Amino acid sequence: TSTLRSYQINYLPSRLVFNSSILRNYSEHQVRNFIPGERTIANWSLPATFVQNFVWQRGANIVWNPTTNLKLSFNSGTNARIVEPHVQVNRQLAPDDYILWRDSVWQSIRDWGLPMQYNQTTNVTYTLPLALIPLMDFVSATTTYIASYNWDRGATTQRGISMGNVARNQMKLDGRVNLLFQTLYKKFDWYKEYEKRRSKSNRNNSGRTRNTSKSPTRNSEELQAPRSKSTPLRFTKEVILRPDTTITITHQLGSSKPEVTAKDTLGLNYPIKYTVVNPNSISVTGTDSVTIRVNIYAADKAREMRMEQFYPYIDASISLLTLVRDLSISYTRTTSLHLPGFLPDIKGAGGQGYPTPGVMSPGLAFAFGFADNEFVHQAAERGWLIKQSENINPAMYSITEDATARLNLEPMKDLKMTLTWDYHTNRSIQTQYMFEGAPETYSGTFSAGTIGLKGFFARANASDGYKASTFDNLLSYQQEMVQRLTDQYNALAGADAPEVRPNSPDVLIPAFLAAYTARGLEGASPFHSIWRTLPNWSITYTGLSQVPVLTELFRNFSISHTYRNSYRVANFNSFISWHPISTQQKLGYIEMPAEDKTGGSTEMRRVASSPYDISQVSIRESFTPLVGIEMTLKSGLGLNMRWNKSRDLMLNLTSFQVIENSRNEISLGLNYKIDDFSKLIGIKHRAPQR
Repeated sequence: TSTLRSYQINYLPSRLVFNSSILRNYSEHQVRNFIPGERTIANWSLPATFVQNFVWQRGANIVWNPTTNLKLSFNSGTNARIVEPHVQVNRQLAPDDYILWRDSVWQSIRDWGLPMQYNQTTNVTYTLPLALIPLMDFVSATTTYIASYNWDRGATTQRGISMGNVARNQMKLDGRVNLLFQTLYKKFDWYKEYEKRRSKSNRNNSGRTRNTSKSPTRNSEELQAPRSKSTPLRFTKEVILRPDTTITITHQLGSSKPEVTAKDTLGLNYPIKYTVVNPNSISVTGTDSVTIRVNIYAADKAREMRMEQFYPYIDASISLLTLVRDLSISYTRTTSLHLPGFLPDIKGAGGQGYPTPGVMSPGLAFAFGFADNEFVHQAAERGWLIKQSENINPAMYSITEDATARLNLEPMKDLKMTLTWDYHTNRSIQTQYMFEGAPETYSGTFSAGTIGLKGFFARANASDGYKASTFDNLLSYQQEMVQRLTDQYNALAGADAPEVRPNSPDVLIPAFLAAYTARGLEGASPFHSIWRTLPNWSITYTGLSQVPVLTELFRNFSISHTYRNSYRVANFNSFISWHPISTQQKLGYIEMPAEDKTGGSTEMRRVASSPYDISQVSIRESFTPLVGIEMTLKSGLGLNMRWNKSRDLMLNLTSFQVIENSRNEISLGLNYKIDDFSKLIGIKHRAPQR
């Protein structure tokens, strides 16, 4: 109910601002003629020079939060130039020019000036109202939409020919989801009891640690010795009841739900009326005069004591069932289109033009970032682009995707694991719309997390020429990949199938991935999908400090292990002369000159190739650390040790080389912590005076 009360609906914007400013700069310079004499040249009157600039800036800002979960904002700004003739603005010296200037300026103001630049930004943030659902409040999800649109007026030649304007847009979509499973678990009573037992165990362990540090001479047997006296579960007392009187019986059993029975002097059951005052006492109300023997049994405590022997197994099962602690996922997609040579002008407000009645240019879809590379072809068909050969600036459309996932696990007490997935891709399309057919070229980068480890721990020796089994596997996979591609091309093209070269990127990259990563040839691709990204991990265990033997020696004792791996494709570009055979499978060919025996080129031959020219792929994996140990003794002396091991692999497709660089390092560190440095140097603390 309180959550619903905090939910708000706003029918009007919270901020609505319109601003306008006009700035005019005008300076006039007159140079005098100081040539002496009465000759003609001495009577020359030098013309006045002047500089003028008339700018009109307009802007709008709207902020509106329709609901508590939805936030909107919009900003726009137009930078316009008030058109004025290039004449001397001087009412006394040039009255005719002044009238011409005045009429031109007023006409330009009525037309809202000549737009020189327009900027627009839209921001929308929406948070799913999952907090309103009781069983879904452990999930939080937010999505953000940011769009920008810019228009700049292009230059104009002396002959009045426009070089075209520049239109740009960008759209960013961002989604984030957080699942706090521990919040969900806390809704169940069995998990609350489990947390109570864990916190009680932690308090006992910390208390035992403090006692050990204060009394280092006590041995472990003394610390672990059980109490000689068992905890009482029953209490018996004889009491005399009187009518309408109340007797308080203190039993000290610590039971909030005791079982109470009574017998009279003849040994018969007596119906007793009682209430629980607190876990250590009850109140008995008498109805007649009688002597009874009251028996109090701590049933709940006895039941708990019987269950204590099963709690370790129950807690271990709960720990496994609830090992997933939290999960966070984020995905960002950014698209942008840069379009030079854009002919249509825009109006004084809104950033849109109307080259034909009823048609906006560049349009609302472009202004809010929803236009893709297809907009370039549509603009070319409508005659909105300059197609002269002098225009050498292509249209550029790019897509960037970033995805990250993080999963925290705790399979057992003090053992924490973190799994991370990372995926990044950037693709760009250049469209040469000024040429026939509007040819397109592609470029970009790619990186994603994966798992390598093949041959990671192998040792290379100079005695056998640094021979490595993983490289032998690469050569084997190379031949297998050549045969696979040859069969695919033969099935698609038959006798016209192109030649598959053993050192082509289509062959070497899958063989490289199959030889050095956890993937086989079936899943080996230069650009795999986001769903085939493999995780990296980090593991930390801090439970060794709870072991009784180690508790006497160490304040803390932790072991850590971390693995990181990243597969990356460096800048790649598309082949302009690539001919597709199967667009879906990205199979095709390029034509290369065939060489005869004398080395001269006689004809062209088909060579199997993917659409992209990839020069280099690399794999970087590391254990930082493979094993890391951090410990602090009771005396304050600390010791840390890290064994780091890493490997960098690079496949150079220009020189057909595999470069492997391995590093192995062990680091040791010592530190000492002084708990009370002032006491060590003999400085006494004085209590503050009140």
